[in-house]
Amino acid sequence: MKDQNCGYCMGGALLGEFGIPICELSVSSLILLAMSQQTVDK
Repeated sequence: MKDQNCGYCMGGALLGEFGIPICELSVSSLILLAMSQQTVDK
Protein backbone atom coordinates (compact mmCIF):
# COMPACT_ATOMS: atom_id res chain seq x y z
CA MET A 1 0.00 0.00 0.00
CA LYS A 2 1.37 3.41 -1.00
CA ASP A 3 0.73 6.62 0.92
CA GLN A 4 -0.99 9.01 -1.50
CA ASN A 5 0.75 12.01 0.15
CA CYS A 6 4.28 10.58 0.04
CA GLY A 7 6.44 12.13 -2.68
CA TYR A 8 8.93 9.26 -2.49
CA CYS A 9 6.17 6.63 -2.79
CA MET A 10 4.11 8.25 -5.53
CA GLY A 11 6.87 9.85 -7.63
CA GLY A 12 5.80 11.99 -10.58
CA ALA A 13 4.88 15.63 -10.03
CA LEU A 14 4.74 15.22 -6.24
CA LEU A 15 8.36 14.04 -6.17
CA GLY A 16 9.31 16.71 -8.70
CA GLU A 17 8.46 19.41 -6.16
CA PHE A 18 11.56 18.58 -4.09
CA GLY A 19 13.71 16.04 -5.89
CA ILE A 20 14.99 14.63 -9.17
CA PRO A 21 14.69 10.87 -9.67
CA ILE A 22 18.04 9.45 -10.84
CA CYS A 23 17.38 5.71 -11.13
CA GLU A 24 15.15 2.90 -9.91
CA LEU A 25 16.90 0.01 -8.17
CA SER A 26 15.43 -3.37 -7.30
CA VAL A 27 14.76 -2.42 -3.66
CA SER A 28 14.98 1.38 -3.64
CA SER A 29 15.23 4.57 -5.67
CA LEU A 30 18.07 7.05 -6.02
CA ILE A 31 16.75 10.62 -5.72
CA LEU A 32 18.71 13.87 -5.89
CA LEU A 33 17.18 16.35 -3.46
CA ALA A 34 16.74 19.75 -5.09
CA MET A 35 17.26 22.93 -3.08
CA SER A 36 16.04 26.39 -3.96
CA GLN A 37 18.65 29.11 -4.51
CA GLN A 38 17.26 30.93 -1.45
CA THR A 39 18.07 27.91 0.74
CA VAL A 40 21.59 27.62 -0.69
CA ASP A 41 22.35 31.29 0.04
CA LYS A 42 21.64 30.90 3.77
